[in-house]
Amino acid sequence: MRCLLLTAILCASAVACREQASLPEQAPSSRPAAGSSAVASAGVAAAASAVAPRAASPELGALAWASKGCQACHGARAEGGLGPTLAGNVPSVAVMIERVRRGSTAMPPFGPLQVSDETLRDVHAWLSEQPKPRVPEPDADAIEVPPGVDVALVARGLKNPVTLAWGPGNELYVSTNGGWYPGPRALSGAIYHIDARGTPQLFVDRLDRPMGMVWVGNKLYVSTRTQVSVFVDANGDGRGELERVIVDELPGRGMLHTGGLALGPDQRLYLGMGTRTNADVAGEAEYNGTILSFGLDGSDLRVFARGFRNPFDLAFASDGALFATDNAADPPAIDAAIEELNHVVNGGHYGHPFVLGDQVAPGQAARAAALKPIAPVVKLPPHTSANGILYYTGKQFPELREHWLIAEYGSHLKGYTDAGRRIVVVPDVRNDSPRAVKLEVWATGFAGRPLDLLQGPEGEVLVTDFFAGSIYRFFKSDRKRPRVRPNGH
Repeated sequence: MRCLLLTAILCASAVACREQASLPEQAPSSRPAAGSSAVASAGVAAAASAVAPRAASPELGALAWASKGCQACHGARAEGGLGPTLAGNVPSVAVMIERVRRGSTAMPPFGPLQVSDETLRDVHAWLSEQPKPRVPEPDADAIEVPPGVDVALVARGLKNPVTLAWGPGNELYVSTNGGWYPGPRALSGAIYHIDARGTPQLFVDRLDRPMGMVWVGNKLYVSTRTQVSVFVDANGDGRGELERVIVDELPGRGMLHTGGLALGPDQRLYLGMGTRTNADVAGEAEYNGTILSFGLDGSDLRVFARGFRNPFDLAFASDGALFATDNAADPPAIDAAIEELNHVVNGGHYGHPFVLGDQVAPGQAARAAALKPIAPVVKLPPHTSANGILYYTGKQFPELREHWLIAEYGSHLKGYTDAGRRIVVVPDVRNDSPRAVKLEVWATGFAGRPLDLLQGPEGEVLVTDFFAGSIYRFFKSDRKRPRVRPNGH
C-alpha cells in the first residue's frame, strides 16, 4: 500500500512516449526566395499546422494509464493505491510537467525526449475527469461471517486507520495515516486512544505514516517512514511525548517504507522494511527488503532475514516462530504474482527481487538458484494484498486456535478490484510442512478495506478498515444477523 505523487503517471507516460522520444527535432525552415511569398506563406501555414499541439485526449490518457502501469500505484481510476489519490486532486498541467521534469526522491527527473508534454497533457485530461472517491459508510451488519459470529462497530470517523495495539490497562490504541497516501512532508499521521464510548482521544500527532506499534510497559514504540521512536505519557495527561528516536535514517523514502513492528520472545524488536523500487535488482540500500532486529534501546541493529518486497506485518506464534506477510511485485515487473505468508528464520532469503511471488524474474534464474530462497508457507491469490496477521490463541473462537488470520486489503489494479477485501484463515504451517494448505474465508463484505488485526482480552478479534475509517469487533453471539448487501458489492 505506497509511492509518491506522480511516480505512476511517469510510468505510463515514459513508456507510452518512447516512440515519440526517438523522433528527431524538426529542422528550422529556410528563408523563402524573393517573389515566392504566397508559396512560402502557404508552406509556413502548413508546417505550423503539422506541428501545432493537438488538443489533450482523455481517451489516450486512459489508455496510457491502464496499459503502462500507472494503476499499480494510483489505482485503476486514480482513487489511490500504493500512491496517493489523484482523482479529485490533480495539479495543474504546468505543475505536473514541472514535477516530472524535476523528479523526486522516488522518481528521477525525466526530460521531454523521455516523456513528452503531449502525453502528460493526455494523462492530465483523463485524470481531470475522474470523480473524487467517496468514503464508504461503515456497516457492521453488511460484513458476512460464519454462523455464531457477530460484528459490532467500535469506532468510526478515523482518518485512514492502520495499526491496532493494546496499551496499559488493556486500553485500545490505533494509528492513522491522516490521509489515504500522505506525502513525506505532510506529517498527518497520529495515534489515538479509543475510549469506552468509541471516541478517539489524541495521544500523539504530527507523525510520518505510523505503521507499527508495540507497547512495552508504559512505553509506546512506533515505526514511521524512516524511524522507530519511543513515546511516553510522562505527566499523565493522556498525551504522549517523544522520549527518543532509537533507530533513524532507515531507507523509507522510496516506493515502500517501514512496516509492522513486533516484540520477540527474546525481548528484541523486529521490523519489516520495504523496498525502494517495485522489483529492481539495483538501487536498493542495505536494509531495503529486509526484516530488521534491534534492542529496545535501538542498539545492535542487524538484518534478520532478506528477500522481501513489502513485509507489511510481523507476528510471533506461541512457540516463538516469526511470521510475516509480504506484498509481491506489481505490473509491469510481473502481471500476477502471489501474495505471501512466510515463516521467517534467521539468515533466510525469501527471493525478492530474483523471485517474484513464486515465479523467477526474467534473467535471474542463476541468481535465484544460487540463493536457494525459502518459499512462502502460504500462497494467497495475486493482488489480494496480504497485510495484517494474527496468530489466534483466544477461547472465544476455539475453531481458530493456533491458526493464522490474514487481512487481505485488496487491489486497485484494473481487473483485480474485487480481489481480497476479506479476512482469511490458514493453519499454522512451517517451512518444513507440506505445502497443501486449505484457505478458508472468515469475513468478507467490508465497506472499505481491512488492514490490521488484533486479538482482544476476551478472545474477540478487532479489525481496522482503512478506507471506511473504522474499527470493528468480531465476537461470539447467537444474534440473528440481518442479511445486508455490502456497499459496492
